[in-house]
Amino acid sequence: MTEAERVAAALCSMWRGRTAALGGTVYDDDGVLSCLTGLASAAFNPSVIERRPEEPASALAAAERHYRAVGLPFGIDFDPHLFPEVRDAAAAAGLRVVVARPGMVADPNKVEPPVMPDGLVIERADARLDDVASVATEGFGGEFAINRAFVADAVWRDQPARVYVATLDGRRVATAETSLQDGVLGVFGVATVPSARRRGVGAAITAHVVRDRADEADLAFLQSSEMGRAVYANLGFREISTWEVWSRS
Repeated sequence: MTEAERVAAALCSMWRGRTAALGGTVYDDDGVLSCLTGLASAAFNPSVIERRPEEPASALAAAERHYRAVGLPFGIDFDPHLFPEVRDAAAAAGLRVVVARPGMVADPNKVEPPVMPDGLVIERADARLDDVASVATEGFGGEFAINRAFVADAVWRDQPARVYVATLDGRRVATAETSLQDGVLGVFGVATVPSARRRGVGAAITAHVVRDRADEADLAFLQSSEMGRAVYANLGFREISTWEVWSRS
């Protein structure tokens, strides 16, 4: 498998596990997974591609019906270079690209530790999930109750998943989580509160969570925002793909 194929497979495994931990349901329509967690947020109910569909148009239509049934917008998140026929089917169905993000990878053992801001402490946050949700709400937006439900205690009983929080001079300022699937370490939910940005906090927590599990994985992966792309490149990440979310909204 190529790096891009490994990343796509690991992402599907992660969402299967997260959806199960949250008590949700995963529907498989010809390789298109609808991960319905039960949370009232489109971002926490993605559709992803586990294998190449034999009938892409039919698979997308079936997946979209699951989202309509629960009153959520349908959005499918995938690497179009791996699944060009799905991209064609999405365009033909009237969907459009609403988000595009660089997919970046690194050798976990070669991710360099950044210069740590004075007073920054990073630690596992299994017992501080309210803090994780608070940082995510301030950093990403959304409702605290939904963000807290997404980081439910049951998620972290699954050994592949870990969550971290960073404090700066005793104040919670950043969070990140990882999921390990078949040697691929996915880095997700890297959030920094606005008042602590541009101080090296995001770089520090990203490097920490990767290096913390470097002996378990041979490939680290994340999807970057435009703001984070240069930060991750400086840590040793390189772009291998562009992930697109296709939706009607």
